[in-house]
Amino acid sequence: MEMIVVNTTEQALQFLDEIVESKAILPKLVLLDLYLPRKEDGWQVLQKIKKQESSLTMLPVIILSSSDSADDTRDAYQLGSTAYSVKPFEYPEWIKYFENIRKHWMETVILPFANR
Repeated sequence: MEMIVVNTTEQALQFLDEIVESKAILPKLVLLDLYLPRKEDGWQVLQKIKKQESSLTMLPVIILSSSDSADDTRDAYQLGSTAYSVKPFEYPEWIKYFENIRKHWMETVILPFANR
């Protein structure tokens, strides 16, 4: 499984546009940091993915956030996120965190684009 990393909102939006325009194979899921680099950027990317006329709407989006705000959680689900998770702060916790994400999303659940 190849991981694609983008570092800016512009790169993320460009990547998504290229997928839609070229009718390329969609990623299996998106890990989206809600607040980096700015809070509004994560929301913008989530809205782009979940636009109703987009072929991206079935794409699972897992929100990673430093916020445990009930408002952020509610808003993320209302905009179509698949899951909302508060990020750990310490490096050893990150290893376990990503291992749990991988196990759950790649081994446990059946994703919309799993048969590719």
